[in-house]
Amino acid sequence: MFTRRQIVTRGGVGALAAAIPASSAVAAASPEDDNADVVRELRAFQQMVQRPLAAAFESNSLAFGQVPRLRELFTTFLKANNKFPDFCDIGVAVFYDVYDWHVRNQQPLTVGRTPDNRLTIRFMYTTLMVRLDTEALYFGTPFDRA
Repeated sequence: MFTRRQIVTRGGVGALAAAIPASSAVAAASPEDDNADVVRELRAFQQMVQRPLAAAFESNSLAFGQVPRLRELFTTFLKANNKFPDFCDIGVAVFYDVYDWHVRNQQPLTVGRTPDNRLTIRFMYTTLMVRLDTEALYFGTPFDRA
């Protein structure tokens, strides 16, 4: 069974592919032919459009921005402690990627503040706390309440 996203994106890629001449027409075009340049440009355009579309819509939606790195940290913590961490410090750019991940996957956002006024966002089973005194792509060591 196909998802709605797969049907729509494959239809879009199919429409773009239909605009490209068939391989027989490409084979028939010679370098002296005026259409050969157009065929080459269309072929380059097709590859330029096809790769990002395939990467965006046929890849794992969790592999987005800095989310894979967070998953690696959580997996390491999970193997060591048999549970997901309660907290993890992150930088601002990581916060934006997690926020965008929620929007992209239409997941509910749980954003808040700690008593010391630090911004938090819930991701999976972990509360991510933004540290403004670090670099933007900062990943802290996951930790528990105790």
